[in-house]
Amino acid sequence: MIVQAAAPAARKAALRTEMRRRLAALAPAEKAARSAAIAARIEELLAAEKTDGVLAAYWPRPGEPDTRHLLVRAGLGGRSVVLPRVRAPGAALTWHKMSRRGFRLTAGYRGLLEPGLENPGFAAARIALMLVPSISVDRAGRRLGSGLGFYDITFAAAR
Repeated sequence: MIVQAAAPAARKAALRTEMRRRLAALAPAEKAARSAAIAARIEELLAAEKTDGVLAAYWPRPGEPDTRHLLVRAGLGGRSVVLPRVRAPGAALTWHKMSRRGFRLTAGYRGLLEPGLENPGFAAARIALMLVPSISVDRAGRRLGSGLGFYDITFAAAR
């Protein structure tokens, strides 16, 4: 009997389901420790950077590493921080600068928390380091996202 490999989209969907199950099974203390380790590594990268380069990030959804404190510390430390906003399905993300006085997040596409329209737009070419949401990343650095394609479209548009 010959078994055909599942289509790539079906394999990715199955992998997303499995990875979400594994992440949901982590104890809260383990999730917090992983979030802290990610934030510490990002802070090391930012400290090693010789410029005041812009940090592009995202506001985490439940289940994602919690980088909120990192974003606030970076902004209070004088670094520009930008967050994405979804314009429309199939379109590249737009970037909006967080103010040092704070910012207002609004529920956007599919409930994602995004910068309000009062936050000024920002040119993606000025971004020095970008945090990208991922369900999983393999040892070769290949990212498995949520499957909506916004970051892939954004990266393709920047080339």
